[in-house]
Amino acid sequence: MSVSVILTSTDARAFKTKILGLSNLERTVRQCHANGFQVFLTQKLNAELSSELKQKITTYIAGVKSESDVPYSLELPTDHQYNAAFYKQLKEALAQSPNESILFLDKKGQSLHAVWTGKSSSAERESRVLLKAETQKISASQESSKLYEKLHFDEIFAGAQGWITRSVNKRISFFLTRYLVRTNITPNQITWFCLFLGVVGCALLLSASWGSRVFGAFLIQMSSVLDGCDGEVARLKIISSNFGAWLDTVVDDVVNNLMFICLYLGYFWETKNIVILKASLLASFASFGISFFLYHFLITHKTANAGLFRLSWANDPEENQSQQKSLFDYVKPILKRDFLIFTIFLFVLFDVRALLTIYYIPIWIGFVLYAVSFLYGLKKPREVMSA
Repeated sequence: MSVSVILTSTDARAFKTKILGLSNLERTVRQCHANGFQVFLTQKLNAELSSELKQKITTYIAGVKSESDVPYSLELPTDHQYNAAFYKQLKEALAQSPNESILFLDKKGQSLHAVWTGKSSSAERESRVLLKAETQKISASQESSKLYEKLHFDEIFAGAQGWITRSVNKRISFFLTRYLVRTNITPNQITWFCLFLGVVGCALLLSASWGSRVFGAFLIQMSSVLDGCDGEVARLKIISSNFGAWLDTVVDDVVNNLMFICLYLGYFWETKNIVILKASLLASFASFGISFFLYHFLITHKTANAGLFRLSWANDPEENQSQQKSLFDYVKPILKRDFLIFTIFLFVLFDVRALLTIYYIPIWIGFVLYAVSFLYGLKKPREVMSA
């Protein structure tokens, strides 16, 4: 299906009003482009744009069309560019349309009524779809800007999982992200900085000095907080990429494994307990094993989102919404990266590193679960094929 979107606007605020680093027009263009629509400007709108704004959206624009090329119109509410779900709804609706369609996005009112006509060699067919979206009017006031910022962050927070993520990390990362989206700093640059903080923090965990170890644990905790900022900036500025998603996952994994190695090596050098060393080496082996099984899942399912991991015998989350949670669902929060890093920071801060040996247990439980899931997943395709 080939869908073209022709944008027009008679509202000067579409060029000037910025919410979280993007003007209304930029956000609309990026949202359309991100959802696979070919984006065109009308000649009138193209003439009204400044050279600076044209340069910002040039990579997302397919060209300029005359108003006479528009076979129908699509009326949108004044805040549609802040409703990311709207574009997904629109894409799903268009999946039922003929092979070729052209959409005309015009800011005319609060109702959202999409009408498009598709042409084929035999006949002309018309489809009508009514989509719902919020209808609050946008204004250039500071209060409205804060309102829409809150709506964006509420949407991100609703998808956050884990106690520490929601109670601690997101509170700090949202504060930082509000400033980062207004700069030219990219999500990938934030991810690389997270890696730098994490590696330096892990190296400091080897120190015999309590102060150095605490500072190292603090850097790792800040790396964990900033790890949320890269994804938030990518979503808010609509610049997510597959490379960025994989980079984020790999960096998290590198810091995780390096952190456990440095924690246990530093503790061994202080205690000189050979049992601690052997147990630590085995735990590190299990941690790398978990990484192997996790990457096998991600590559097999063609995703870079480690949060989507599920045991191979578990039902798909979308199919399991009405069912009760499993034991793994209740245990999962304490196995999450943010929870582990935060508790490790507290252990180092209060100098109770002996408690770090507690993590031998969840690491090995995780390794066994992931290994069994891996083997069960290898067996399932054969069963399906034989059936």
